[in-house]
Amino acid sequence: MLNLSEKRKFVRFEIPLTVLFRLEGKPDSYYQGVACNFSREGLCLVSQDFPFGPNSAVEVKLDVPDKDNALTISGEVKWKTFSGDRWQVGLRFREIDRAGKMDILEYAYNSWLSKMRMQPR
Repeated sequence: MLNLSEKRKFVRFEIPLTVLFRLEGKPDSYYQGVACNFSREGLCLVSQDFPFGPNSAVEVKLDVPDKDNALTISGEVKWKTFSGDRWQVGLRFREIDRAGKMDILEYAYNSWLSKMRMQPR
């Protein structure tokens, strides 16, 4: 859920949320994937189809549980790797609504806190 052992700038919260994504500024149809973790600066998504390369600008639509509207994020592809039958992709946020970012991080934190409370001591 929360990985504190990695040496990263920001903590990552492991929360799977369904996302739709496409190349920014293109009217193409969306591809589907799962955002598997989030930090203050970006997210990692997994998808069976990811035709965009590093430095590409990607538009991501994400549904945060208990929120009425999907959050639209502008991100830049920092890396991608193919493993098994799917792509893992690191996106750095370029533009994200401040309130939306807080919604994601609050949801992630509350999910982590719930799991921590359920673990035996």
